[in-house]
Amino acid sequence: MVVRDSPAFSVVSAVSLLACALQGAAAYLLMLRVGGKCSTVDRGVLTWLFYDVIVHVTLEGPFVWMSLWGSVETSEGPLAQLWQEYGKADQRWLISDPGIVSVEILTVVLCTALGLALIHAVVYHKHYRHLLQISLSVCELYGGWMTFAPDWLQGSPHLNRASSWLHLWVYLVFFNGIWVLVPGLLLLQSWGALRALHRDQGKHR
Repeated sequence: MVVRDSPAFSVVSAVSLLACALQGAAAYLLMLRVGGKCSTVDRGVLTWLFYDVIVHVTLEGPFVWMSLWGSVETSEGPLAQLWQEYGKADQRWLISDPGIVSVEILTVVLCTALGLALIHAVVYHKHYRHLLQISLSVCELYGGWMTFAPDWLQGSPHLNRASSWLHLWVYLVFFNGIWVLVPGLLLLQSWGALRALHRDQGKHR
């Protein structure tokens, strides 16, 4: 009997991508509610920050819970199915890999707190906005590095399982890539703001 591989795109895949789209829509609506008077750039920043916090709380938080009390692979329910789908791209998320779970605990706790504090700082133009923005961006980039670098150093034994275009290019490259691209852009924004502040202070000496 010939065993056929499961299709790259399934009902679970569709639901997972729809969930991500709904999270993005929720982030945009929250931005409209609290950031209507902000600049266009800051409205974009707020949309990202709300999306970032929503993902940490609604997706990564349950992942940590499942991993600490068992594993994604043995869990049941809609969120377990979502993570089982992602596990087709990176098996470590199925088996409660200590490195992955450790990074996710840090992400869920610290990055969520920094994200909420930064939303407040952006909306109310607090002087510590860029300190928080730099801290959050560095934490996000560090989390991404520690998620993938250990596997790269071993020859990517778990990442090589992502054989389909969906699992490789959408799950691994796109969804992880935005957590590199956007924090990188936020770091550049903070660098520009601090540089301008330093320049203005120099003019008044």
